[in-house]
Amino acid sequence: IISSLEWAYSTGENLLVALLCLCVHVFWRDRARASEILHYLPWGMAAAEVISEATNRREDRLRLATLALTYAQVLRDVGKLDEAEQRLLHLRDIFHRESNQQGEGEAFAALGQISRLRGRLEEAGEYYEQSLPLLRLLRDQRGEGEILTYLGQIAKDSGQLEKAQRYYE
Repeated sequence: IISSLEWAYSTGENLLVALLCLCVHVFWRDRARASEILHYLPWGMAAAEVISEATNRREDRLRLATLALTYAQVLRDVGKLDEAEQRLLHLRDIFHRESNQQGEGEAFAALGQISRLRGRLEEAGEYYEQSLPLLRLLRDQRGEGEILTYLGQIAKDSGQLEKAQRYYE
């Protein structure tokens, strides 16, 4: 895949670059392949941006936003919290405007994680609470479970053990 991606990039095949990145970005993210994401995803985002600007189609705008979301999540994971937070705030608004609940929910969750890493537990809880209805609407039980666990941890860390227990249940 990487060889195909490098070939497509070197020959200016924007659609192929964007589509290859779209196909592999979750694999890289979920397997902690930060170096691949930080190196190749900017190619995919740049290619997707060219396409999106040319077509102005929702599908193309969401392709760009989806790649940018994964990039921001990895920036968070490698400790570039300021840059990740700014990108996520922007993406949250894009996903909301495009009525993409999945992306919006993931952006809220990632913002909650950044706030939690910074020790801003109340803010983190607010972000997590904003992601819950979106995840429930999508019937994303895995995502909902993760958010409820984070909310439980925040309540526990704040000494609200009964509240934590309700989240865990």
